[in-house]
Amino acid sequence: MEIGRKLLHSPVESVTVIFDMAGFSLKNMDYQHTHFLLHLLQNYYPESLGLALIVNAPWLFNSCWYIIRRWLDPVVESKFHFISNLDDLTIYIDPSNIPKRLNGDKPDFKYIPPTEHDNIMLAAFREDFYGNKKATENHRQAALNYLRITYEWANKKHDKNIVEQRKKAMKELRDAYEQVVPYISTRTHYHRNGLIDEPIFDIAYQKLQQEDQQVVHF
Repeated sequence: MEIGRKLLHSPVESVTVIFDMAGFSLKNMDYQHTHFLLHLLQNYYPESLGLALIVNAPWLFNSCWYIIRRWLDPVVESKFHFISNLDDLTIYIDPSNIPKRLNGDKPDFKYIPPTEHDNIMLAAFREDFYGNKKATENHRQAALNYLRITYEWANKKHDKNIVEQRKKAMKELRDAYEQVVPYISTRTHYHRNGLIDEPIFDIAYQKLQQEDQQVVHF
């Protein structure tokens, strides 16, 4: 879901997810994982899911769905649709965004593996304990400051000064989180094919390199 959110561009705020059940059998039905995914969707990304389209579902999935739907909030359940004919996907999604294997015009997914540079960068961030600790603490302080100002704003909504303070705190929190990203995430297939642009990875890595060069070894 985090990757899905990074693919969004304003003013779009929700995603449509296709669950392709081709090849499904009961032996690969993971209820624990499904329950966890639904928990995340409903409690942490309640407005991020626009639609969930289930295609190529075999008849035996009906019994699984009977269990799954009981975990769904009525509003979330209304977003799930079973598609029996692949051509009906065009009712919800433009053919240019549907992969060819699902009768669309978009080239089928082909994974782009991490480059050697990606792996070196990842290792550098994992070894940077001090940088991780500093970025995490700065984010924590920014979050506490934002919560404090938001509490004041809730009681003084007509105070222009507090409104501006909240905007500033919001930007500081957003900037602080960006500094944490290299330590809790990594570049993905979508970074490598250009769909996600997060320059913070290169910026933070270059900073690490410069700091390493400035270290005097005895």
